[in-house]
Amino acid sequence: MVNQRNTEDQRNQINQNIGDKVDDKLNMATIHELTNTIDVETPLGYGKAIAWIDYGSQVNTVWKVVLYENGNVRNFYDDDIKVYPNKMDGGEIK
Repeated sequence: MVNQRNTEDQRNQINQNIGDKVDDKLNMATIHELTNTIDVETPLGYGKAIAWIDYGSQVNTVWKVVLYENGNVRNFYDDDIKVYPNKMDGGEIK
């Protein structure tokens, strides 16, 4: 499980950093709402990805994730999340 030392300030800083980088490069974005959510592990804990936003080649894809612990929706770059297998879908962590 992810260490619970993350504070509200750290959560806000992650979202602020994403917003700052996007604002600098924003030209056009593609938003994709997922029909089937994807279980992911984030720096703030486990959650389900509900959408992704592609701002172009100069900014990493941003994933919208609902955290299981508290239901908060947070933004994460694609290199900050890990997809983990779901046993209901036939996957297994090895």
